[in-house]
Amino acid sequence: MSQGDVSPWGGKPRNISVKHMLTIFAVLGVALAIVYHFAYPADVFLLQNQRSLQTPVSVQTSPANSTTGDVPVVAEPEAAPETSAADLAVDQARASQARERLSQVREQIQQLKVLRTQWQSRAASLQGGDPGRKIAGSPAHLELAVELFDSEPPSATTLTSWEQRLTTLAAPLTDSPHPLELTKEFLAALDDLGREVTESSRRLERQLQLSQALTEETRGLPTADRTLEEALQHRQEKFVREEAERLAVARETARREAEEDRTKRIADLERQLIAAESKREEEKLLAEKQRIEQLTEAEKRQAAEEAKIREAQQRAIEDGLKAEATRVEEAIQAARLERDFQRDLPEIKSCLTAFTSEGFIRRTSGKGPMSLGFLKGKGALEPTNEGMRTLHLLATGTNDRPRGAIPEGINTATFPMLHRASELLRKYGDLMVKKGMLDP
Repeated sequence: MSQGDVSPWGGKPRNISVKHMLTIFAVLGVALAIVYHFAYPADVFLLQNQRSLQTPVSVQTSPANSTTGDVPVVAEPEAAPETSAADLAVDQARASQARERLSQVREQIQQLKVLRTQWQSRAASLQGGDPGRKIAGSPAHLELAVELFDSEPPSATTLTSWEQRLTTLAAPLTDSPHPLELTKEFLAALDDLGREVTESSRRLERQLQLSQALTEETRGLPTADRTLEEALQHRQEKFVREEAERLAVARETARREAEEDRTKRIADLERQLIAAESKREEEKLLAEKQRIEQLTEAEKRQAAEEAKIREAQQRAIEDGLKAEATRVEEAIQAARLERDFQRDLPEIKSCLTAFTSEGFIRRTSGKGPMSLGFLKGKGALEPTNEGMRTLHLLATGTNDRPRGAIPEGINTATFPMLHRASELLRKYGDLMVKKGMLDP
């Protein structure tokens, strides 16, 4: 309004300066700030109350899954506290980070599928093709190939399981129009899934890089006769055989040491028993001697007779302990003989058929195996050439039993067989009588 204008409240002209206008604008700004300060929290409060009335808050859980289990997505509120603008901003930021992480994991799974297809193609080419044959011909590169094929890529079932877990975790963030307060369990489940996918991708990438490096390094090497798959199988079979042999040696060593230790402990115990008993008897004899010296002449004669009896009893005790030790040693020898017999039983059945088979000749009575006493009486078990000739004659001459492995003729080539048959009869003859394989 310029000077000279008429004021609507009177007839006098009104003059408004710039200073007055600035003052009016400042007052209006302060008024707007006060209105915004009090009105915005009220709107937020009304919005929260409207959400709590329209959409009840509950604990959302992912479907039962063998891998993830039940993972709470939002926390169950205790008493519907007032949500500030800062809390909403934090929830929105966390949800945005979670969505970004879900997108990354989804891309990693798709990339992993591509890597898995590449590895399957590369593995098939190496296992059956010429590049693999070149690797199979180099021992050093073959060892690297063992490490290469030790790690299996994730299966199709595993990839499907990861995608299902990802879909389950993404559902709450996709379906809810409002910011969610994500729980620690939800974020931990998402981190675990991402970690599994990332580690699997890195392992598969390393496998592809190593396979490429092996192919490049062995490109100029000669081609082996067998494929890489056959070479790896042969190496695995060799490893299994060597491991079995090592375990067999270890078991035999442990068994032998245990048997030796048992024998030693028995011998030590016997010595301790004999020593303890001898010491007790010596103490008794010494005390008895001191008592006898104080007796009369007649009593001395009687005591001397009694001492002789006690000494005889002591000798009998010691003899009994020695006899028990002998019996234990005989039992150990018998166990060893039985073990050797079981080991040589197939050879016994083959070499000694002419003596262990059923027949009527050269036995005490009836039908059955040949008599061990008859063989010993004829000198057939003597470790001499004459003894082996006699053994051969009894086996192949007048004998109604099959001769088995005993050769029909006797010469330098057949002597080793006769010598082995004679050796088996000498070693196991008495045991075979006990088992009914020979007549007494």
